[in-house]
Amino acid sequence: MSRIVSAGPGLHIGDYMLAQTIDRGKVISRDPKIIEGHRLEKVRIAGKDVAVGAGLKSCACDRLEIDWLPFAAAQYHISADIENYVICEIFSVVADIPNRNLDCFSFDELTSWRTMIGRPAYKSFVGKPCHTDHDNQDDTKAKGVIFDSNLVPLATARGGRTIWAVKILKGFDRSKDERLARLVQQRNRIGHSMGALVEQTECSLPWCRFRSEGTTTCDDVQGGAGKGRIIRKHLVVEQLQAFNFIEDSSVEDPANVLALTDFIWGVE
Repeated sequence: MSRIVSAGPGLHIGDYMLAQTIDRGKVISRDPKIIEGHRLEKVRIAGKDVAVGAGLKSCACDRLEIDWLPFAAAQYHISADIENYVICEIFSVVADIPNRNLDCFSFDELTSWRTMIGRPAYKSFVGKPCHTDHDNQDDTKAKGVIFDSNLVPLATARGGRTIWAVKILKGFDRSKDERLARLVQQRNRIGHSMGALVEQTECSLPWCRFRSEGTTTCDDVQGGAGKGRIIRKHLVVEQLQAFNFIEDSSVEDPANVLALTDFIWGVE
């Protein structure tokens, strides 16, 4: 089998996510909940600075650890005060379902341990910057930061299999870009898309499973051009492996048609 030069591993862009609220696989609201930022109280628990509030009970976490925020703020040139953020909750990645770019994050890879960060892969979102339209080469251009990331059940598939999704809490700094924060809060800019650095990809076809580290791909993937074809009843996609999430952007046209803004918090 011949091999084709490809840039398979490297920066991969995620799906287009729209603002709506999903419960057990059903859209129950297209109007995300708005919570005023001052309702998130800053307290100290077990030696850590955290933000708590009634609105957090609707999320996968009951508190936000923010003791690291001043250090991230210095790197990203954003506010060190949680009260300056408009925070939205979205599904950023859906496990085992290819996105519009025909990339797939498996549940096993999302839960694989990343020794360098001391947590599973899906947690690599935490502390990463929020950008606009994947303009992510300069940390100081960040518009905010990702506060939390959790793996949550999204729906139940045929046969009773649970479909899992990575839900993140991303905050946009009003003091850095007031207009963007306002657009996100008022649902006038509802698209979100992740960015990940990928060290290895694998062909999805069960009889191939060729692993690429950035120099060659198989004849099926064809450097990306072959993705989307159906061969012997199997869809050709790239399974992403050994990845870390590096950002999540506010975008006009993201890749995952499911990236959903569940709730948005901030001062009106």
